[in-house]
Amino acid sequence: MKERQPALLQQLLKIWEQSVRATHHFLSSREIEQIKEYVPGALNLVPRLVIAREESGAPVGFMGVDGGRLEMLFLVPDKRGNGL
Repeated sequence: MKERQPALLQQLLKIWEQSVRATHHFLSSREIEQIKEYVPGALNLVPRLVIAREESGAPVGFMGVDGGRLEMLFLVPDKRGNGL
């Protein structure tokens, strides 16, 4: 696992929050804010982090894999269903 730069982690955290707010309607805003505190650590710890990017290089989604298990999968809400 190579080190993940803080700027990248901030971009992925933003994607995480956008995705969660669009799909996890069972969570309150307060709960999302509480969970959000742990996301950067999880992004740093997951052994394999795969990032989907636009042609410009901007991340639009990511998945984290540990062994044979998919641990996280989040996409920018407006990118869902666009062939990513």
